[in-house]
Amino acid sequence: MLVSKWTDRRLNTSALRASQTFVVTQSPDVARFWTPELYLTNALNAHVVSALQLVQKLTVNREGEVTYAMRLHTRFMCTMNLQNFPHDYQICPLMVSSCELRFEEEVFGGVK
Repeated sequence: MLVSKWTDRRLNTSALRASQTFVVTQSPDVARFWTPELYLTNALNAHVVSALQLVQKLTVNREGEVTYAMRLHTRFMCTMNLQNFPHDYQICPLMVSSCELRFEEEVFGGVK
């Protein structure tokens, strides 16, 4: 699951109560919202998982905070140091980028 969060102040959320969220799961409805074009820069291949439709969920709260989740199947490439094999410890970071935002604006709270 790749989950991204941002605040979109352009959304009119005045009809929502304080603890209420607006949930969208259907592709045509999700397409009506702006979502970032995220790229997994160290992925060998990646595709969005779909059955009859894309597996995705978009929620909006009263403050305009948008959470977008989509299910991905990916394979990553990363450098490994096997000097201490078989007792080695490897970290393979997931590198996410966006061509739509300037570097200073990219704030990713975490990848799940």
